[in-house]
Amino acid sequence: MTTDTTQTPETAASKQATREEAALCARARALGFSCCGISAPRLEEMAQARLHAFVAEGQHGTMAWFARRLEERLDPKKLWSEARSAIVLGIDCTPEGDARKAWQRRLADKGLAHVATYALGEDYHEVVKKRLKTFARWLCIEYDTQAKVFVDTAPLSEKSLAAQAGVGWIGKNTQLVSRTHGCWLLLGVVLTARMFQPTSPSYVPPLARSSSPPSSPPSPLPSPREVGRCGSCRRCLEVCPTKAFPRPYALDARRCLSYLTIEHRGVIPREFRVAVGNRVFGCDDCLAVCPWNKFARAAQELEKDLEKEIEKEIEEEIEEATQEEVGKAEEDSMAVVLRSRADLGTGRIAAWLRLEDGEFRRLFRKTVVKRLGIARFRRNLLVAAGNSEDATLLPLAEELLADEDGVVRASALWAVWRLGGRARVRELAAEYLDGEEDETVREEWAWCCERDFLAPQEKATC
Repeated sequence: MTTDTTQTPETAASKQATREEAALCARARALGFSCCGISAPRLEEMAQARLHAFVAEGQHGTMAWFARRLEERLDPKKLWSEARSAIVLGIDCTPEGDARKAWQRRLADKGLAHVATYALGEDYHEVVKKRLKTFARWLCIEYDTQAKVFVDTAPLSEKSLAAQAGVGWIGKNTQLVSRTHGCWLLLGVVLTARMFQPTSPSYVPPLARSSSPPSSPPSPLPSPREVGRCGSCRRCLEVCPTKAFPRPYALDARRCLSYLTIEHRGVIPREFRVAVGNRVFGCDDCLAVCPWNKFARAAQELEKDLEKEIEKEIEEEIEEATQEEVGKAEEDSMAVVLRSRADLGTGRIAAWLRLEDGEFRRLFRKTVVKRLGIARFRRNLLVAAGNSEDATLLPLAEELLADEDGVVRASALWAVWRLGGRARVRELAAEYLDGEEDETVREEWAWCCERDFLAPQEKATC
């Protein structure tokens, strides 16, 4: 019996695509990225429908830029007409230890200024972009092409492209979820003028029948089309303190604490202030409760063993990264850099309320928190102070009643009302109210002067 070893054009193309994918992934991992996938530079119909609904329902809030450049998000080729492929790279920022318990401890300490996990380190925009540029330079030389890099700085839907590229799937909280990295992935995208074979998507539309969250670590080998693996789980939806999910797979940013503490520039609406708790930058809640996170580390160990086998098979077919590059990637791990400011996770509301602008800039140098600016930072701290039940913070809040920024003054007044009650607000009105010209601040004075803060039920709603 003989075997026909003739290679068809289709077989040759498939092998070429496999070699290219392996080469891209090997280079990405040598540079410190945790995962790599390839997508066509366009959003699939379901992703487009979600973005259209997000804008049509006004769920983007005051982010006018989102609606203004929606068409570019829907079709990256409108962002760069030469784009033929989108290479999505991710870096795993899963917190060390039990992330869920750490999240619970940080929220329980009312005097702690809680900063979202992804912000407890150097600015990911800069850290990831630097490596993306290195990857793109290699790509352009190796494949004689052009490329552009993006890290949350352009109207590009990184999460949707990542799902299409097989990096993960869009969970019920609208975040990317990965079998091997859970919810803690930071993404970057390289658009290239060369067409690469897309990698298999790791999800199907969420309306499809799917299994429940896993009870044991998953295999590192994904099936060609994983089902939407959120199953019947609703933990991320139910834990949200402001009920920001009107339905699964949809987010109303106007109710989201990440939006309210970071993107929103005005006063935080009263109906959400108590829910802010001690969060002064972002919110981890819907990420921390995801059951896939607890398997992230175990799955990564399994994946490492698989990677060794794959690398051994292809080492003769691709140009490996130089020892100098690999050594640098290991020495200067992106995951380590992105966790390098662990001290930011122990900041106290009292200490940070005392910061002047220069001190704020020095403390948060090279972090995403610095992008907030001192005014919005104080606004968030004052809301957290009002929720602290710590009367020693009252003098600090009163000092900021004279701040030059109206949003800060209004937030300081609410904190004074929460900590000192209506009587204290009325005492201070004679000193501050007559000269107040900001209508938002004057309305806050009127509101606080008319309401006492005594009943437990009021504490939960005001």
